[in-house]
Amino acid sequence: MVFGLYCSYATADVEQGAKVSGQLTLGKRSFALPPGDWIVVSSTEAKVSFNNGSSGSDTKRQYLVQVDDKNTFKAAMLLNTTLSSTGRIAWSDTTCDRKDTVYRDTLDGRIDLPACLLINHVTNFWGGSMPTNDFNKTIWNWYRENKVALPYNVISTNYVKYFAGDFVSSIVWLNPEISGLVDKDKKAWADSLWHVNYIKSDAQRTAYIEQVKTWSQALVKNSKASLMDTKPIDPSLPSLPGLN
Repeated sequence: MVFGLYCSYATADVEQGAKVSGQLTLGKRSFALPPGDWIVVSSTEAKVSFNNGSSGSDTKRQYLVQVDDKNTFKAAMLLNTTLSSTGRIAWSDTTCDRKDTVYRDTLDGRIDLPACLLINHVTNFWGGSMPTNDFNKTIWNWYRENKVALPYNVISTNYVKYFAGDFVSSIVWLNPEISGLVDKDKKAWADSLWHVNYIKSDAQRTAYIEQVKTWSQALVKNSKASLMDTKPIDPSLPSLPGLN
């Protein structure tokens, strides 16, 4: 039997303002971070519920941000994992089904235990109106209260893996303006020069995505180790793309 995965989140104590470096611990697992200080902006715990009405284990996720000395956004991370195994049979998740990203690799995933690495672009990053759920509302407010300079376009690299009754999800959002790739025109997602239909005509953007792909291999390796062995292989992740 394959269960669909749904999460209903209740906000836990938010460790707003706390700084971490090197690694972050969520429950029994530690995750490697890129160099530098990361600010824990939002934190929440949830109980996994399946589409047959049964409940699974508790999970925890935290959203972290890194800014430079001018308060310009450099990157953000969203780390999410089970705090205890669900004891379930198979997972059903649609994250890895997406095929319109600039890069997609299903890695060692299979239909009942999906895994993938997706690299994509996001437009109007944390713009627009205030979110409705508390976890995202806290993030939205934090960016504004701290007057963080946000780029319109960011590049996301998303690794997710399910194994037996556990999973990890590691998402990193990167600011390509660090590498001088500034988009003056605020185009819609489908019209962006970062879109898979257009990026091959831009050598600089293509080269940047290649850097992200290379960097993401370390994200995959260490996040997988965090899932399987509860700790990453390396003491920290490499420097962010564009900074190494």
